[in-house]
Amino acid sequence: MRIEEVKSPKISSDIKSEYNRSYRVTKNFIDTFDEELEQFHRDKLNGILSEIDSAAQKLKESLTLQDLINYKKLVKKFLQEATSGMLKYTKKEYVDARGRKKIYSLVEKANDKLEKLTEEFLKDSKHLELLKMIDDIRGLLIDIYS
Repeated sequence: MRIEEVKSPKISSDIKSEYNRSYRVTKNFIDTFDEELEQFHRDKLNGILSEIDSAAQKLKESLTLQDLINYKKLVKKFLQEATSGMLKYTKKEYVDARGRKKIYSLVEKANDKLEKLTEEFLKDSKHLELLKMIDDIRGLLIDIYS
């Protein structure tokens, strides 16, 4: 009994080159789309951060409960926006040496600072401590942003 060679159909080089070309186009489109999405996200965070700066300035000048509530809402909005966008990228870049994601510890610290700010405000403590906490929160937000 003689076994004949099995001849499989060969893929022509035209089909291979077409496949490679379409793969490169798709990859470039995905890269471009991701870059545009990241830029949109950064622009949105910049806008919220500038709103936080103006609300912080207003809070420093007037120290009213309504200004504090507005400031807290803006900070929470920033944190929600930052975490919703950053979770996509934490898988790639934002893992510390212990394997934990950096963003979580920063968000937790910012929430703790917000609670302390509210407590200090309601206790009518010294204005300098409040201003220092506002600056601390701003620094934490910048850490999250970068």
